[in-house]
Amino acid sequence: MLKKEFMYILKPTLMIMGVLLVLVSLFKLNLDWLILGFQDKSGLMTEVGMSNHFDLFIAALIITFTSGGFGADTFRSEYRDNAFEYLFSSPVSKVKIIFLKVIPRLTALIPFLVVYTLIFLSHIKNDVFAKSEGTTLLNPVFFIFWVIFIFFISMFTSIFRQKNWIAVTSIITLFSIFIFPSAIKAFLLKGGAQIVSSDTIRGVSFFVGLFIVFLISAIAFFFAYKTFDVKAQSFRGDKFVLISLIPQLVLIIISIFILIG
Repeated sequence: MLKKEFMYILKPTLMIMGVLLVLVSLFKLNLDWLILGFQDKSGLMTEVGMSNHFDLFIAALIITFTSGGFGADTFRSEYRDNAFEYLFSSPVSKVKIIFLKVIPRLTALIPFLVVYTLIFLSHIKNDVFAKSEGTTLLNPVFFIFWVIFIFFISMFTSIFRQKNWIAVTSIITLFSIFIFPSAIKAFLLKGGAQIVSSDTIRGVSFFVGLFIVFLISAIAFFFAYKTFDVKAQSFRGDKFVLISLIPQLVLIIISIFILIG
């Protein structure tokens, strides 16, 4: 089964990697055609900062979508071949099934993260880049965490039929990804964390916020998957929705109060 999963993920990995390398190479070889900007009153061109680091931003975008796609694709072959009955009636434990599904996909993400790190390092000596707002979260340490997070968040819902409540839960989770770190950052600043650097506050808020979302989703998946079988009601994901949705909604309300308080 492990070999099958590696072979299944190989083709999309090579295709996406090819696209990524082509785009990055075009940027490195000929920067001028990608530079965006505007003319000031004197007629001089003022470059838009993001275009100077287009390769890094496009790499981050492609890898983020790839990670989410790999996670969402975890059980696609079972749906396509109607093979869930075979999968869950095999002597392989449910824990090992997840392991055999996850390992090939996480392994396939490693080359993308290596490419991303190399691109990041090619910019790190640029003073404009180093001083740019928001580059902290582009650091490979943070980005690797982000990619793994997106993979698992997508994987947790991949086994359920994408009915209305699963879709709603996914949207709420997406909203939580942005509001929790913002609320934590605001809370830290109100609590007198100004003595700490803004980069540290941003990093801590990012890690803690995403960890909360991950923990809620992981617990919901664990309890739903533990009792999973081939019966139709298992695929609806009612238990996952209940355990995941309620605490996130409560924390969203708390976060809104912190942000507007």
